[in-house]
This record gives sequence, C-alpha cells and structure tokens, in this order.
Amino acid sequence: MKIWVSAITHKHGTNVYAAVSRERLIHGLHGYVKEWWSREIPDMPFPRNEPEEDVVDRYFDMLEHETLEFIEETELVGSGADRK
Repeated sequence: MKIWVSAITHKHGTNVYAAVSRERLIHGLHGYVKEWWSREIPDMPFPRNEPEEDVVDRYFDMLEHETLEFIEETELVGSGADRK
C-alpha cells in the first residue's frame, strides 16, 4: 500500500500526517492550518474561498517558526501488498 506522509514541526513538537492520496493529505493539513490560523496569523482572516493547497502553502510561507515537510509517496512496509 502506498501512502503520502508529511510532518509539521512547530514550537510544541511535531505532528505527522499520513493519507492514501495527496488530496487527502492536503485536506488533513488544511484542517491543521484552519485550526491554528487565527492564533498564528490573527491580523489576516482565514482564506475561505481558496483551494486547500494554496491556503496550506500560504500559512507555512508566512510562519518562520513552523515548517512543513513532505515524503511524497512511500510504500507502507508490512502492508500485505507483497504477500501472496
């Protein structure tokens, strides 16, 4: 089974996200960004009518103390995909 993985490093630690597609991964990251936007960027309203990936990119471009890393696509070890 192939999965997409990302890690957000911030002042409280690291959050790791995994999904079965890039679209689902971006959706999960968008949820994180939406939750934290008003606390981290209080002077700018949350962009509600923009594509999720654009909002995620903007958030991390504006914050120096948070980083987003991607492992684009990887094989989940022990997923049974290689078993017969």
